Amino acid sequence: LVMSDRDRIDDSIQQMLSEYERLFHVEFWKHLMIVMTGVDDDDDLQDFQEEGHVDDIQNELKQKFDILKALDRDIPVIPIGKRTYKKQISLIVDNVPRKKFICDALKGPYELLQEKHAELLEKVQIVDQTLENLRRNITEEGKKVEKL
Repeated sequence: LVMSDRDRIDDSIQQMLSEYERLFHVEFWKHLMIVMTGVDDDDDLQDFQEEGHVDDIQNELKQKFDILKALDRDIPVIPIGKRTYKKQISLIVDNVPRKKFICDALKGPYELLQEKHAELLEKVQIVDQTLENLRRNITEEGKKVEKL
């Protein structure tokens, strides 16, 4: 995730992260890192660290996503900018997991809609069968009433 050094985890970013979690499950959180842009020189980098931006973002994530508490993992937050790029890029490389992530369970929106459609069709068939049984019972009971 790439954010400006002034950004926070607002509703749109929270929704995006939730969607990634839905698509990739818990593995998403094990591979996530945040790169904060706009930390352009050593003074900015020092300010970023002294002002506790990393802790702020990590705490904000933990407040909004309970799974991070369960995983007991701090999401790496790496500040980077024009003149700090060469120094900071090694931190990004160091935080890329060595083990490749393979997601066999990835489902896109279309597949999810197909599954939901199939579930709804199954429910409609059950309701149709129940209605047919009720019609049959009503007809039988009507015949019994006529005989009386």
